[in-house]
Amino acid sequence: MNDMLDLIIGRIPIKMHDKIRLIEYFNTESDLLASSQQDIECLVNRKFSSRLVWDLNKWRLQAEQDFRIMQLRAIKGVSYRDTDYPPLLKEIYDPPVFLFYRGTLPAPHRRLIALVGTRHPSAPAVTAALNLGKECADKGISVVSGLALGIDSYAHRGNLCGSSIGVLGSAIDSISPQSSRSLAYRMLANGGCIISEFPPGTEYQPWHFYQRNRIISGLCPVVVVVEAPQRSGALITARYALEQNRALFVAGRNGCAFGIGAQAFAEDGAPVIESLRDIPDSEHSSYAHLTGI
Repeated sequence: MNDMLDLIIGRIPIKMHDKIRLIEYFNTESDLLASSQQDIECLVNRKFSSRLVWDLNKWRLQAEQDFRIMQLRAIKGVSYRDTDYPPLLKEIYDPPVFLFYRGTLPAPHRRLIALVGTRHPSAPAVTAALNLGKECADKGISVVSGLALGIDSYAHRGNLCGSSIGVLGSAIDSISPQSSRSLAYRMLANGGCIISEFPPGTEYQPWHFYQRNRIISGLCPVVVVVEAPQRSGALITARYALEQNRALFVAGRNGCAFGIGAQAFAEDGAPVIESLRDIPDSEHSSYAHLTGI
C-alpha cells in the first residue's frame, strides 16, 4: 500500500491504462518523481500529447492536498495495487487507479449485481426496482447503482439491508444530486458503501456520470437495466457491460422490457426478467456464483 504514490499517479492527466502501467512499475515516490516525461513515455510505449505540460511537482502537491482532505473528512482510499481493490473491476480495460470511498468496501467474495435505469421511471419499473433490490438483500447480494434519481434510488432503497453500493459521478465529498445525500447516509448506516474515482473537491462535470458507469458494470458479474428510454445513461452502462463481458439482463413484464432503449437490448438477445429467479444458474457463465437465486 502506497497511497501517496498512487494519488500522485492518479493526478497525472494521462490515459487510465497508462496510469495502471505506472502503478505496476513504481514502488516509491522518489523513483517516480525522479523520472522525466521521456522516461514515462518510454515506459508506457507512447508519446503524450504536445498539449500536456509535464509537471510532477504540481501533481505531487495536488496529491498531498487530496491526502490532507481525506484525513480531515474521514475519507478512505483503495489503490489498484491493494489486495482489497475490487477484483472484477481490475479486469476491465480502464480500471480507476484509485477509489475514494466511505463505508465498507465489499469483500472479494461478496455477491454483487448492478441495477440501473432511467431518472424518470414508470410506476411498474419503480416497483420492479424496489422488488429486485429487496430480493437481492434477502439473498445476501449487494446492489450496485449510481445513486441518481429514479431507478437507481429505488434500487438502493430496496437493498438497504443488503449493504448497497453507490458509485458517484461526483467527488466523494460532494454527493450529486443533493437529494440523494440522505439516502447515501442511510446506506452507510446499514453497512453499505459510496465510491468515487474523483478526488475530493473535484468540480462536477456532466461527463463524469458517463465515466462512472464503467465502474458500476465493472464491479459486477451481472447488470440489469430496469427501465431505459431511447436516450438514457443506463444504456451506456449496458454497453459497458457487454464490452466487459458481463451478463446483461433487462427487467420487464410478459417478455417485454420496460422502455424502448431496454427493449432494443432484449431484441438483441438480453433476457427479460421479472425477478431474480429468472436469472439462470450456469457453472459456465460469468454469473455462476449467484447460485441460489
